[in-house]
Amino acid sequence: MASSLLTKTMKSNQTMMYAIGVLIVASILMVVLLKKDPDKSAEPGSVTAQSSVANSTSSGVKASADETSQAASTRARKRPTSATADLEAEYGKARVALSRQVSSNVIGIMEDAVQMGEIMNTTQGAGFGGGLGGALGRLNGELQLTKDQRSKANSIYREYMQRKNEYSKAAVARMNNDPRSLMKLALASDSNARGEMTDAEYKMVQSEVSGDLTGIINPLDRKNFGGGSPLRDPQFVSDLRNLLDSEQAGKLDAAMAQRQSDASSDPNMPPGVEEGNIAGLQKMELEQLDKSIESARKVTTGIKSMMEGMGGLRDMMPSMLQGGQ
Repeated sequence: MASSLLTKTMKSNQTMMYAIGVLIVASILMVVLLKKDPDKSAEPGSVTAQSSVANSTSSGVKASADETSQAASTRARKRPTSATADLEAEYGKARVALSRQVSSNVIGIMEDAVQMGEIMNTTQGAGFGGGLGGALGRLNGELQLTKDQRSKANSIYREYMQRKNEYSKAAVARMNNDPRSLMKLALASDSNARGEMTDAEYKMVQSEVSGDLTGIINPLDRKNFGGGSPLRDPQFVSDLRNLLDSEQAGKLDAAMAQRQSDASSDPNMPPGVEEGNIAGLQKMELEQLDKSIESARKVTTGIKSMMEGMGGLRDMMPSMLQGGQ
């Protein structure tokens, strides 16, 4: 018994010594490899490395992985600076940083709006925002749609919401990739509010950035929320008109003419800027704009959470009713 135990112990010790020996050899090899001339080693996995193995006579400058990583890090640090260098030179780094924060919150509001639109376009969310009736406003009562007309109008309204959401998603992706136009607008608005830029100069900036800001709503314009603004969508208006009789179509045309008159008579709306677009942002100092946009984002985030919660409750309602019976 004792002899067997001694034999097992000796074998265990031999195994341990063998493992230690392997680790020592591996450590020596590691030191030898690290001491090799770095100029003779190629970047792992690169075409140059493969070429160097295949032909020892080939030569060239080969950067180490650390050098490559450091260069990439340097480029990443320089990119935002160079991208906003002109804005920093004109407005200062501090205000450019604040304008970036404002832009980030605007994009966040747009993302919330997209998600709310998706909820509203489902059966569970059909009642949020007032639906078609809320979106049409006073015109809804004036048209006096029949049951069949309303059913078809609801269908084209859902199609409008789908188009709007896809449009907004593309706009958000564009701004996430390059928010400079948003930042420039916020900075110009601030400069105008502080008397450093004339109203005419600010309108020029608004018109200049309006193309880049297509699809980005003004979160401080209450008309942009609720059931959306389908009467701003030519396709929706055309589809709706096709459902109406001559008397109803006349009321629709009158409402559209009034909307166009109101928009053209707005002295604060710069040329070429779409109604409800953020390019029509009123002048406001950055600090106040930052607070206003942040507050608007809290509201949209809260409404989105409420809509998600209400949708969940509606899904649970049938089982809750069955449980109460």
